[in-house]
Amino acid sequence: MTEQNVVDAHFHLWSPSTHPWLNDVIGRDVHISGDFAPIAEYAVERYASDVLPAGVKKAVHVEAVWPGDPVGETRWLEEIANESVHGFPHGIVAHCDMQAPNVEEILSEHSKYHRVKGIRQLLDYHPKRKSLQQAQHDNFLTDPAWQRGIALLEKHNFSFDLHIVSYQMERASQVIRMNPNVQFIVDHNGLPVDRDEEGVKLWKEGMKQLSQHANVAVKLSGMAMIDCQWNSDNVRPFLTYNIEMFGPERCMFASNFPVDKINADYASLLDAVKKSIAHLPAQAQASILANTAERVYKL
Repeated sequence: MTEQNVVDAHFHLWSPSTHPWLNDVIGRDVHISGDFAPIAEYAVERYASDVLPAGVKKAVHVEAVWPGDPVGETRWLEEIANESVHGFPHGIVAHCDMQAPNVEEILSEHSKYHRVKGIRQLLDYHPKRKSLQQAQHDNFLTDPAWQRGIALLEKHNFSFDLHIVSYQMERASQVIRMNPNVQFIVDHNGLPVDRDEEGVKLWKEGMKQLSQHANVAVKLSGMAMIDCQWNSDNVRPFLTYNIEMFGPERCMFASNFPVDKINADYASLLDAVKKSIAHLPAQAQASILANTAERVYKL
């Protein structure tokens, strides 16, 4: 069987020296996925050793809460990519506070680096789960200043990664409708953390609504972050639903390493996705494993 090319649409590099917030989660079970101690030091060499055996050819780094100057992480990653034998990362999703007074200046600075393909600002704010309240508040999506910032993305040909929970999807849909020429990507399967009947129903309704916008794609990722007891069987319904709603041409595999590494090895995550798409035609599988990410992130 011919080896399938893989593009990893979501990973992070960090250490406590570059990302000091790690010091607050090392040795403490405060993050949804568990203790960050085993993954606190995660350099590009460690990432390469995790992904190369799985056939990963390209990868997209997603912002990881860099302190201070938001362009600082971009500069740091550009240096890493320039020196990396394998070219990781091939694409960068950088950070920007979209309601910042100098949002235009920040976006312009990011645009000077050819690997920057998009922007992410953590928006998740679950009303009942503190571990999924990474945003300062839940008003960004309806804030006029923030919305004006999002509208600037089109000028720079930047995408926007949506890190949101079910309760926020209707409001996100309104923002997407206002920006038909901006590519949006839903992170981590839309974070289906509420697994009771009501929670799954709300998630399904939200993802269906988001899928109706042609300029929205979704990452099949975060499986082991959301559920430390995960396995290929209990994540399949969520993967299958998203593939049915968005179609293979708008779905992409992503590892969310090293976060998911706390509860899973790379091969198992990739295998879970491969099992869920094994019944699809070869071209559809290729889209999910590599082609969608290459097209959406312009790799």
